[in-house]
Amino acid sequence: MILKNLLALALISSLGLKTCEDPGEHIVANQENNIALSIPMYPSPFTMKYVVDNGALFVHQVHRTQNTDSIVFQTALTSVDYSDMVKAISNLDKDEYVNKCVEDGQVFTLVLTQNDTISRQITVSNKYNEEFGKMVTAMNTELPDDKKIYYDKDSLEQLPQTCN
Repeated sequence: MILKNLLALALISSLGLKTCEDPGEHIVANQENNIALSIPMYPSPFTMKYVVDNGALFVHQVHRTQNTDSIVFQTALTSVDYSDMVKAISNLDKDEYVNKCVEDGQVFTLVLTQNDTISRQITVSNKYNEEFGKMVTAMNTELPDDKKIYYDKDSLEQLPQTCN
């Protein structure tokens, strides 16, 4: 079922949209079907939210306490990048990849939405997962340096993996 949903998203993305060069120009988001990756930026009150929707990538800055949401970057995606993201997500076989030995650190929440309904939610916290890493790499190829997602295999694999 999830793979079927992701293939439907791939079909939507194949329509393609252009990159917004004029700050006043906006790519219209279809909130019914999307992939959203949320990263709380503690201790700040912001969450960065990366949304893949309708052949485009949107970066939102969400203020958690004031309930504001601003799009700070948007670009059209190539079909190759989108295909890489869909393939990586379809290879995630669990809904949770968490290193329970680390209390604080990076927490990623990946939400797949189909027809305005969450079809799957995946949490990745302080643990490296190859497929999730491929999805982040595909997103990062379209992002400017100041919006890139930090997900470093070497530093995550150095964290303790077994707890006392």
